[in-house]
Amino acid sequence: MPSQQRLLQTAQRYDVNVFSGLKQLSNFHKSPFFDKKTRKTFPTVEHKFQAYKYENRKNFNDILKTFLEKEDPLDAKRLGRKGKLPDEYNEWVGGKRIRVMRDALREKFSQNPILKETLLRTGNVVLIESVPRGDKFWGVKGNVGANVLGQLLMELREDAKKHV
Repeated sequence: MPSQQRLLQTAQRYDVNVFSGLKQLSNFHKSPFFDKKTRKTFPTVEHKFQAYKYENRKNFNDILKTFLEKEDPLDAKRLGRKGKLPDEYNEWVGGKRIRVMRDALREKFSQNPILKETLLRTGNVVLIESVPRGDKFWGVKGNVGANVLGQLLMELREDAKKHV
């Protein structure tokens, strides 16, 4: 099996970064979706992802309201990075962040048929979150990175193919 780095160098790929390629697949793309758990509508995946960092806080409903008031997903990201997660940090990096991202993406694409079709039209190409500033967990800088966002998008694409 080829290494992730080799795959990234040789595969036909689409960048899903908000600044290039398939912007509709980006977490910053405005594509409102309803979250059953909070019973709120999030304007972007980024809003939900950042807000859920604080899900275990007693004042989560107030925190959630603050995130939902942000119109720009970049502002939601900045807000999410302001807070400290001392108690929740291990749980967050231990897998919760991937579960939250997967759920948010699933909600986005299942509730927005045009976006789901856009995802399906990518066929079998490798989807890459190209990260200009170097978040090598969610994306790839150069040809280095885990590209977890791209992997989740491809996983959802495969699931969507089964239900077409």
